[in-house]
Amino acid sequence: MASMVGRMSLTNSSKEQIALQSGNVLVELLRKKSRGRSAGLQALYNLQDAELNELAAATIATIANIVSNPGHWELASADKKGHSMQSKLIVPSLLSLLSIASPLCQVSILRILCGIASSPQAAVVDHIKSGDGIQCIIPYLEHSEVEQRVHAFRLTRLLSERFNQDLACELKLFDKLSLFKDKVLDNQSTDGERSDAACIVASLPLSDEEVEELFEPGFVRWIVITLKISSVVAPMEELCNLY
Repeated sequence: MASMVGRMSLTNSSKEQIALQSGNVLVELLRKKSRGRSAGLQALYNLQDAELNELAAATIATIANIVSNPGHWELASADKKGHSMQSKLIVPSLLSLLSIASPLCQVSILRILCGIASSPQAAVVDHIKSGDGIQCIIPYLEHSEVEQRVHAFRLTRLLSERFNQDLACELKLFDKLSLFKDKVLDNQSTDGERSDAACIVASLPLSDEEVEELFEPGFVRWIVITLKISSVVAPMEELCNLY
């Protein structure tokens, strides 16, 4: 069915009707590691509608604004069946939607995931991990757009605080450990990206050999220079505050 929907020429009204009747089934296919995943992805692409996309983008942005701050949203239902935003059903769905969402929606989804990952509930992070969350997020650490990268680095930092061992394994698997060192040294990157990258590196359980390989002389020099600058700037700021 999904394969057929992906190939059909549809009017906007037909797209809307199919989306309402089969949208949940197609999203469910994205979470399964099978041939149905690509068929579901193709079908969802074909069902996209400009007006509906604008409405969806506005809705997701509103949710992101709410979830970005701690509050009663953690107890609220995210669908008619009463599943919370942090449930095992909703979290993997958000991760699956990242790959097919518009750039604007991608930013909002990453913000929502950051809010969810900030929750003190341990099970929430497990839902991200079990939904191949790390694999889904890694491409956005190197995204061409700043906003995607900023939120991807923040999300990765939040995850590193909860399951650093799993994160380290995934990063080694995709040969991405050096990405964080390079980000810290990159003067063109935002302060937020560099700060989060440094926190991620600090939280990863690395062997002595990996530390030697990662923290080459250039990185050590940067740390020394940064510490020297900080030791000069801090007293100057204190002095300025006196006047």
